[in-house]
Amino acid sequence: MKKIFFIAIPFFLLIHSLFGQGKEGFIWVLGYPSDPGLPSSLQGGTLINFDNGLPDTSRFMLGIEMSLSSSITDADGKLLFYTNGCEIYNRNHLITQNGNNLNAGEARDYSCIDPLKLYNIYQGIVALPWPKHESFYQIIHIRQIKPFIINNEICITTIDGRLDNGLGGVIEKNTVIFDKGISQWFMTATRHGNGLDWWISVPEWRSRRYFVYLLDSLGMHGPDIQENAGLFTETGAAGQCAFSPDGTKYAEVSLTHGQVLDFNRCTGKFSNPRIIQFDLSGLTMCAGVAFSPDSRYLYVSRGDILFQYDMTAADFNGTRLTVAQFDGVFDPTGLKSPFFYTMLPAPDGKIYMNANTSTKALHIIHRPNERGTDCDFQKWGLELPTLHFGQLPNLPNFRLGAVDPPCGSGNCDTLPATEVFTVFPNPARDYVVISNKHASNSAPFTFQLYDALGRLVVEEHPDCLPHRVELTDLPDAGYFYRVFNAAGGKVGSGTLVKG
Repeated sequence: MKKIFFIAIPFFLLIHSLFGQGKEGFIWVLGYPSDPGLPSSLQGGTLINFDNGLPDTSRFMLGIEMSLSSSITDADGKLLFYTNGCEIYNRNHLITQNGNNLNAGEARDYSCIDPLKLYNIYQGIVALPWPKHESFYQIIHIRQIKPFIINNEICITTIDGRLDNGLGGVIEKNTVIFDKGISQWFMTATRHGNGLDWWISVPEWRSRRYFVYLLDSLGMHGPDIQENAGLFTETGAAGQCAFSPDGTKYAEVSLTHGQVLDFNRCTGKFSNPRIIQFDLSGLTMCAGVAFSPDSRYLYVSRGDILFQYDMTAADFNGTRLTVAQFDGVFDPTGLKSPFFYTMLPAPDGKIYMNANTSTKALHIIHRPNERGTDCDFQKWGLELPTLHFGQLPNLPNFRLGAVDPPCGSGNCDTLPATEVFTVFPNPARDYVVISNKHASNSAPFTFQLYDALGRLVVEEHPDCLPHRVELTDLPDAGYFYRVFNAAGGKVGSGTLVKG
């Protein structure tokens, strides 16, 4: 019988190396719906592709609103699917298999039937690869229950990228994971400190609570409701939130408020909230936020002005500089909006910014790692083939690796002798997941699997839980497993059936 010996740490490092080299998030999808009041040349979808190191724009014919969006590209930079909160589209710009009627309900029916309307939960959706599930993806989305009423649910939708000849298909849709009907906006995500899993954060509107979810190989966990984690939150369509590229800081801004918090990628906990001080004068119809690629500088846009803050300073507000301001010059065609709104760091190391009105160009911060005006802001720096309205796509830093040392190497909880382990599913088919009942992290341990003749067929030494053990190379049969802690004490055992 073939023995499957699996060394966790080298594989762990290999995975992070692959993440660092991948091209996830290299294609952005923007667009403008069919509008009888505008020339057809201004309508349709826009793809921005960073595969060649520069933003290559192209137009495709799809008359939908893309003011709320997220998308997935694979490690080779190929577009897999994207969504606008109403439907999910494949790379051929057709509704993917079972991808219709996302966020089903009264609010969706009101917002999505007429293409000139839009789904009214800004930054309310994010698409993520499902850890340890190759070709599977999770879309986490905020579902508005009724139109014009601020009460929401958090839902999850699962895509199997292998279906429909590789175009993908939805296998589970609109599954409610939080149904308290409270108001939540500003969803964003960052990598767990292990470099594989995901933290998803959603603040509650006009409160000091943060709802933090964990997406790992077992699915969604949470929320961890962190009371008083931040200051008063005034989220909404006119603002934005963002994690820093290194995942250690989080910022959010609205018309009248702004704050920065520290974030622990191993525990998922927010701490140390600080107010962002900015000038309330001028045109304040919208606001946006982004961190520089090296996570040092924070950029805050407010209508007609762009601020920069140095987050390495003890008093970062004391470092505030105005790096760009509306110069009073409008585009004579009226197609390019000069105002500042949401921002998104790009794979080319630049930050792109849109406007709060329909526009045919994006602003660019060419050197965002530089201090002050050396950041090189350019108004209307990227011409688009179509108009775009609303926010830029909601994309995390897909290439963020593990912390050093990784969670589980000195940062795991100590494993108590009385800890309860579960190994499931049982019976199993392709894999089992070893899970700790009381904690997501545990001290290093050993998992051993024996066949009916007492021969060791699998041995793994993961640092943290939950942990997935692949069984695809094993024949259907009965097995016996044992679990040992770091000191060699047996803390769990049982039988396992495959097939």
